[in-house]
Amino acid sequence: MHTDNVQETLSVGQIGAVIRRNGTLILILICLSSIVALCAASFLSHKYKSKSILSIQSSYFQHPLVSDVLSNVQDPSEMSALRLSLLRLSLTDQFLDKLANKYRIYETSDDEISQVLNRELFLKRIEYFSVSPSNFQISIVTENANTAFAAMKDILAQMTDTVIEKRFQALMRARQAILTQAQMLSSTLAANKTAPLRETLEAKLSTMELNLEALRTRYADTHPDVLKVKDLTNALASRIDGLADRQISDADDYTKIFLSPSSRTTSQEIFDDLLKKLSHLNIVLEMERDRQNVSYLGVIEQPSLPTKAFYPDPVRFALLGSVIGLVLAGIMVTVRELRRGDILSPDQAAEFLGIELLGELPKLTLRERLLLIDAPSKQVFALPPPSLEN
Repeated sequence: MHTDNVQETLSVGQIGAVIRRNGTLILILICLSSIVALCAASFLSHKYKSKSILSIQSSYFQHPLVSDVLSNVQDPSEMSALRLSLLRLSLTDQFLDKLANKYRIYETSDDEISQVLNRELFLKRIEYFSVSPSNFQISIVTENANTAFAAMKDILAQMTDTVIEKRFQALMRARQAILTQAQMLSSTLAANKTAPLRETLEAKLSTMELNLEALRTRYADTHPDVLKVKDLTNALASRIDGLADRQISDADDYTKIFLSPSSRTTSQEIFDDLLKKLSHLNIVLEMERDRQNVSYLGVIEQPSLPTKAFYPDPVRFALLGSVIGLVLAGIMVTVRELRRGDILSPDQAAEFLGIELLGELPKLTLRERLLLIDAPSKQVFALPPPSLEN
């Protein structure tokens, strides 16, 4: 029986009755909350958002002909992380301060803590996130539409310049390393080429020394022929010594590995490969000097000029006000219903209890009740008859 009563109290009909009794209050609270939210939105400071989409292709991280010098990144998640790091790297402290001073977002301060706090708050206005594997949306929020548009153009230019410059620097470092290695191998190959020349000169020196000995058996050391051959012999010996000194002095410990006759072919192959890579890097660097037409970077969407405020949004504020009004209405209706209690009419009480209604007793005043209780025995009071329902 108790369960049935609870179910009857929480029935859909009872809930509908509660809503009907308090419909006006609910509607008034929702409307008032929405109006207050709209008024608050009109008084709040407006903020405008400008956005752009930048594309960094996977070719940015790949160098087919110099893959052994510059690593090729193939993993999509790693490439995405590298792209994000490049975008964050472009937002340097110097750039943020310059941008803030230009558009009066904050003023530079001598207090380092205050300056760091200003930069952190400014960075929160700049968003960049991935919308596809290679495309990133970049946006900034300011209090003025034109400021947002102009600042977005500066940020986009800074990011593109940073992305291009980092790749250009990596290619230049690789080019310098290859050039240094090629120059070292070039000197090694030149030293190897002096070996046959030295052997020829040494054989010629031996022949001249034999001729000098033969002349000395016939002439004195002061004879012109003897002196002539002796000078030629000394000059040839000095030339041979110079070749040996140059071969040793031009070669460091690493280069000496390639000085043996068995390594001449290997050295030449490495040198040819380095020249090929150096030629490829020179072509790529020459192409990428035109920074407006690089193949791996592009602007998919130019910075947008905001036509309406990003915050506050009147529609969202109105919806939020409606939700708050509905919550307040629910609280007030609950309080009213709890204070109201279950006041039932006789017909409702009879129907709820499942009994027959015989009549209603009249309501007696306090004086009538006292007279009924304290009346003298000689005086007889009779209760009025109950009013029977038809």
